[in-house]
Amino acid sequence: MAGHILKNYRLIDLTHKIDSSIPHWDRGCAFKLLQAQDYLDCQGLVKFRAQDFHLRAGLGTHLDAPAHCIPGGRDIASLNLEDLIAPCYVINVTHKIQNPDYFISLADIKEFETKYNPNFKNSLLIAYTGWSQYWYQIDKYRNEDEKGNMHFPGFAVESIRYLLAKGIKGIAIDTLSPDGSHEDFPVHQLMLENGKYIIENVINVELLPEVGALIITLPLNIVNATESPVRMIALIDNSL
Repeated sequence: MAGHILKNYRLIDLTHKIDSSIPHWDRGCAFKLLQAQDYLDCQGLVKFRAQDFHLRAGLGTHLDAPAHCIPGGRDIASLNLEDLIAPCYVINVTHKIQNPDYFISLADIKEFETKYNPNFKNSLLIAYTGWSQYWYQIDKYRNEDEKGNMHFPGFAVESIRYLLAKGIKGIAIDTLSPDGSHEDFPVHQLMLENGKYIIENVINVELLPEVGALIITLPLNIVNATESPVRMIALIDNSL
């Protein structure tokens, strides 16, 4: 099976690497890797390098479960594997973000439907805004104004309502949040109160076809966790 996949599919890693320099929702360092034990042993005994991780749960490419906003909502460990494997559609709005506060509109979604006739039911919709190009320019990626409010592309609320009615499993975006500059987080609220999930800080979306990829997203299986870093990969049939 593994040989068949490697022969017939291209694998794309959609996951940012994690280190102490990457941007996140709050300022400061959100990740530390500490050496709890190192190799050196003067007596020649076999030893290991053992490490501790200190990190924010919503760091890097990560998934928000319903419990992130909704009391009693599903936590990370309650998500089914079937939820985390989904056909993917990519909506490209890179040519529309001269204004960093651009929100993917219902017109954008319907234009995509006219072109591709997608079946959004049980799918993952990824927004490709191109914002990941600023990942290692923390000030630009966060893009704060003088009041500390951040500005980057997101989804319009009416687009999310439409996608929910179509039965999507989740949305993903290559920014810190699908809410963009909405300060009251209506996209989070709508998605998570409907039992769906959100993936933030995706990378390499430009390598995906707009239709036809299969996405596998694997968070840490932590009970009561509302967010988790993920390893997110795309499988693309070589015939595409």
